Formats: sequence, structure tokens, C-alpha cells
Amino acid sequence: MDCPPIARALPPLQCLPSLYSLHILATEDQPFHQELLKRSLSRHGATFQVESDGASTLARSDLESFDVILLDLMLPDTDGIKLANALRDRGVTAPMIAITAGTMTYTLDACYAAGFQGFLEKPYSPIGLAEMVRSVCDLPTVD
Repeated sequence: MDCPPIARALPPLQCLPSLYSLHILATEDQPFHQELLKRSLSRHGATFQVESDGASTLARSDLESFDVILLDLMLPDTDGIKLANALRDRGVTAPMIAITAGTMTYTLDACYAAGFQGFLEKPYSPIGLAEMVRSVCDLPTVD
């Protein structure tokens, strides 16, 4: 059976590279955003852990096992920039992505100066999140 003329004219479907090899930690206090992160990242194949505040993130004994760390910049017990600095002081070398709804409070320059490799503003798309993770982890992207 032949394809309809419109289907023959469409470009071939391209699949984005997966995140199957990545182990990701996110510090996010809002349950809605925790679930969004979990669904978005697991859909792309990553394994995912979440903490709801800075203290529980710093209390983890497995921080070096993560390939990338996502940090909300507005947490109940600290801000993400202070948390990023504390993680770096503990020797964590994984790339970090800042996530915030308040871009007026935190500028890109402040985040990059604090050692973040990426920055996402809420609301973000699941594909945008996956592409940011790919970017900071030097995974291939689709041209």
C-alpha cells in the first residue's frame, strides 16, 4: 500500500538521543514540579532521585554518583546558589542546572558565576529539559 501524497512529502521522523545512561538528582520543593521532572526524565530513560530541600540534598552520601544535578533556586531552607556552592565545596563535580520561576531574582550571570552549567526558567518543556541535560552532559543532540 502506498503512502498518501502528504506523507511522502514529510521529512523522516528523527528520534532524540536518550538519557538512558544518566543518573540525575533534583532538589525541588514543589510536588508538582517534582512529578514533572520525574516524568520528563524517566520518559527519556534517565534514572532519577529527588530531594525537597537543601539539607536533605547535602545529607546524601551518594552525591558523587550523579551525572547531573538540577537545583531549584528558591528552596525553603536555602537558595540554589548557596546549595551549589556547598556541593562544590564538598567536591561534587557533576554539572548543575539551575531551575527557577523567578528570573528577576536570579540572573544568568549569577548562576554561571556560581558554577551552574545550565539555566531553565519555569515553565519549561519536557523536551527543553532533556535537551538542557544533554547539553551540559555533552551528549549528542539532533541537528
